[in-house]
Amino acid sequence: MSEIKTILQTPEKNLLVEWIYSKMNELSNEVDRYRQIIIEMNEMIEIERNEGLIQRTERSYDILIGMRNVNV
Repeated sequence: MSEIKTILQTPEKNLLVEWIYSKMNELSNEVDRYRQIIIEMNEMIEIERNEGLIQRTERSYDILIGMRNVNV
């Protein structure tokens, strides 16, 4: 990230700390958004499976623990 390099070179340390917190919040929100998308996609797959439209070919991915479900 080129913006990180630019900010790290700033002589204003208070600005650096504020920017780091801002960037952390931005990245956290982005991760939360992608997590929600994955949850919704998994729900759509489960609905299709329950209706018999598709068969299970792979194990689902549990984003909360960061690994594939072993009991699927």
